[in-house]
Amino acid sequence: MVDDRPLHQKGRVSFKSIVEEAIPVAAEATALRDEGNHGSGLRSVDQNADAFIKQERTRIELARLKSLGQI
Repeated sequence: MVDDRPLHQKGRVSFKSIVEEAIPVAAEATALRDEGNHGSGLRSVDQNADAFIKQERTRIELARLKSLGQI
């Protein structure tokens, strides 16, 4: 039996070029957090709640991207 195909070289894999898109990093992720009660007296409860919501949205978005394999 004569095979016209070239022999497969094991361990040799050709990949298509991988295109990676830059993932924008939210400003909230790089912002400094308040340390406990030290210095947090200047921020209102609403500001703390808004910061927490933004942080959670960022965390959820990063988890979604990781689950899709984009990170």
